[in-house]
Amino acid sequence: MIPPYRVSEQTDRMHFDPLRAINNIYRERVEVYEEQIFESLVVIGEAYSEHLTLMISESGKIYGAFDDYLTLLGCNYYEAINVLCSGSETVQLSP
Repeated sequence: MIPPYRVSEQTDRMHFDPLRAINNIYRERVEVYEEQIFESLVVIGEAYSEHLTLMISESGKIYGAFDDYLTLLGCNYYEAINVLCSGSETVQLSP
């Protein structure tokens, strides 16, 4: 359980089930994100009621994405989990 995005006193869920997560995003969308960061991405899970797709890059960075929104959650798993669980703000990467 994690805090939902910007809603205090409530909880949300995330999972790290790639097979489940890839059913909710088209590969073409992931390719658009790859073009933005100049690295290959692998879908690893979802957060915020399956609205945020979680992906890891070749360099080990963790990204979150929803439609045209792409953000760096952390340079490793530890940073990303901390951001997701604390509800910390992240910056949208330019398309």
